[in-house]
Amino acid sequence: MCQAYAKETRKIGWMVPIGVQMIPAVIILFLTPMTVESPRWLVAHGQSELALKNLRRLRRKVDVDNGLCEAEIAALEKVIEHERSLSTARWRDLFTNPSYRRRAIISPLLFWFYQTTGNSFYNAYGPSFFKEIGLGSKSFTYATVVQLVGAVGSAIAIFLTDRVGRRPLIITGACGLILFDFLIAGLGGSAPRTTTNNNVVVASFILMIFSTKVSWATHCFLVASELGGLRMRKKVMMVGTTMDVFSNWLVSFTSPYIMNKPYGGIGGKIGYIFGGMAVLSLLFAIFVVPELRGRGLEEVDELFEHPHWGWQYKHIKTTGMGAQIARIQGGDVTAAGTGKLGEGEGADDVKVGQSGKGAGLTSRRTSSTLRRCS
Repeated sequence: MCQAYAKETRKIGWMVPIGVQMIPAVIILFLTPMTVESPRWLVAHGQSELALKNLRRLRRKVDVDNGLCEAEIAALEKVIEHERSLSTARWRDLFTNPSYRRRAIISPLLFWFYQTTGNSFYNAYGPSFFKEIGLGSKSFTYATVVQLVGAVGSAIAIFLTDRVGRRPLIITGACGLILFDFLIAGLGGSAPRTTTNNNVVVASFILMIFSTKVSWATHCFLVASELGGLRMRKKVMMVGTTMDVFSNWLVSFTSPYIMNKPYGGIGGKIGYIFGGMAVLSLLFAIFVVPELRGRGLEEVDELFEHPHWGWQYKHIKTTGMGAQIARIQGGDVTAAGTGKLGEGEGADDVKVGQSGKGAGLTSRRTSSTLRRCS
């Protein structure tokens, strides 16, 4: 569409491309009433019955029939009540509390590696780079292919992340980034340039963006939103997205000076910088990035009570209310059948009501003290 109207000098040249982009926005607007409000948010605002109704729409029929929705809402009520009994989450806790401090470091690094391994450079200067290596006549076509392949990479990541986990996809994508960034640097910065070299550079750009979408582009937002748990989720995410904006600006601002004369003048060899960052991102993914697949937000604080290597998180067994909720969400009938939320003194008994019309939520307080799950 943009290519078709690129040389149009009348108003239609900008009105049609912009108008077409309004179509998805209109579709989203009309689909918004069909969106189910978060059951956790509804419980936190005293609307447990509506939360139960929405949860039944989201869960599998077998889970609804087994009464797991009632058990999950009752568990959420206890967790939220406990969270309210704690002190309000403060910004300084990100730096004074060791558990939150570790997460406040991981979150911005996720976004840093997303932007500094080639993604931000391509978004800002990809077509210009193609022109520099003599492919200007096809730069728009290549840019379109890159975006389409990137969309496929994102779809694959979304489909697989809850099946194989976050870490395998991030690590695989980081390996791809190392390979393709160095290919771009080695062939894009070489002289004289041959047709074969140019074709490999174009293919490397396409696969570099694919690797980014499979790894950092999708998972930096996902993992960062999980890291904060319930109390610090917003703040940990804000730290990460601040780094996202800063690193994007940094790469966009400095790249022309690094590539062009009379400053750096290294041209396509700038890929070595992104490749070096990709190597660091791989080490970060292997040793630091936690595996949070299948974990509930209520479990995260317990997971980060002590420092662990990235690969150890999936083997940690949590025992608090968060673990109970995660088991219920995973369809574990025994988690609801036992009627226990948490372990030890101070736990609450929950009666799981039958699903269907008239089902209720009842809980019996066995102690005035809730077991702290963080």
